Amino acid sequence: MPSFLYEAISRDGAAMKGKLDAPSRAVAIRELGRRGLTAKALKPAVNGGVAKESAPRAKESPKKNAERKRARAKAKIDTEEDRAVHVDNGEETKLKPDQLILFTEDLADFLTAGLPLEQSLHAMENQHASGGLRVVCERLRLAITEGTSFGRALAVASPSFDELYCNLATAGEASGALAPILRRQSEYLSQMREMKRKVVSALIYPAFLIVAGVLVTALLMFYLMPEITSLLEDSGKELPLGTRLLMGFSDFVVGNWWWLTLGFVVVVALVIAIWKNPAYKNERDSFLLQIPLISRLQRAEFNLLFTETVANLIANGLPLLRATELTRNATTNHVFRDQLDEVIECLADGASLSASMRRVGGFTPSLVDVAAVGESTGSLEKALKNAARRLRRDLDVLLERISALIQPVIITVMALVVGSAVYLMITAIFQAISSVNAG
Repeated sequence: MPSFLYEAISRDGAAMKGKLDAPSRAVAIRELGRRGLTAKALKPAVNGGVAKESAPRAKESPKKNAERKRARAKAKIDTEEDRAVHVDNGEETKLKPDQLILFTEDLADFLTAGLPLEQSLHAMENQHASGGLRVVCERLRLAITEGTSFGRALAVASPSFDELYCNLATAGEASGALAPILRRQSEYLSQMREMKRKVVSALIYPAFLIVAGVLVTALLMFYLMPEITSLLEDSGKELPLGTRLLMGFSDFVVGNWWWLTLGFVVVVALVIAIWKNPAYKNERDSFLLQIPLISRLQRAEFNLLFTETVANLIANGLPLLRATELTRNATTNHVFRDQLDEVIECLADGASLSASMRRVGGFTPSLVDVAAVGESTGSLEKALKNAARRLRRDLDVLLERISALIQPVIITVMALVVGSAVYLMITAIFQAISSVNAG
């Protein structure tokens, strides 16, 4: 098994050096993270000495590739098990997105003002007299008083602090720059919240139109149709085919509404269960990427999330490889996760970020070019931040266009459905009235 010579920073800020056996650079960095160390330098070791890094591999045998993937998967499982610590004093407390942002901003303000971490948490505990935020602050303060590192205390206090947040806190505590790191993290969380709000806002009006159209159609077919059925049948004349079908469908639903409702509930429950089942996560995400508008929106969100997260982590002092790994963990779509796994493999083999992105594919060409320029000029963080601003503007424009397109389409469909039902009903009523008058 290959060996690596590392230089790292421990949780208490002490510099450490040593040798580590691991099948790849990525696994070695994860192992250092499990030991509470933040890697600063990692070089292959040959016979106790340092060897030059090899160029990115051109081709790898299937057996070796499978071994590499198994090692990476095992390291990931070990890391997750190491972080899975249960809280003893009560149930897990989850924070809402607004509460998480408020916690990050308040803690950054207190630390900037010069208060120690423990006193800052105590002040926040008194500030929030009730609710989950006070419970989280109390747990954090007690854990830090007992000597637990801040990053570890966050992982124990609440599941709302994900791996990305905890690693940033660990890096900030070790480097003595916790306040500015929390400040940048609060800005990042606020940006992600605004992006999600825009997506939800773009879907509220179309959803309202769908619900209103369904209710109007149900009112026409299941309330008005039974009322006029007897009148239409007493006319004695044959009704149009469309009207007869509409009346037959209305009678069937009214007579079997209980079984139809039960069947609808069962189908919806099965769809939700399958949708949330982790065994179908790859199929679900792949299916969403086959829908044109949703696919374009998800790819735009992924490019923005990747750019902003990597830029934020690099600005906070994390190595590029570790920043990419944390970005991968923050990605919810498993198709994009697999894509970032390949990028991580390329980076672990010594390739540059732009070359890895170009080799894997799935990123916009302009983003790849920006990463290449940033690497050549030594200002990757600044280049990615500028790219993130452009991607955010493009995403805003895309959301506006999708919202503008969806609304008239739904209005047209609902108008056709409701209008057809009303037309058939009115036609039948006029025909019945004409028959009565003729009689």
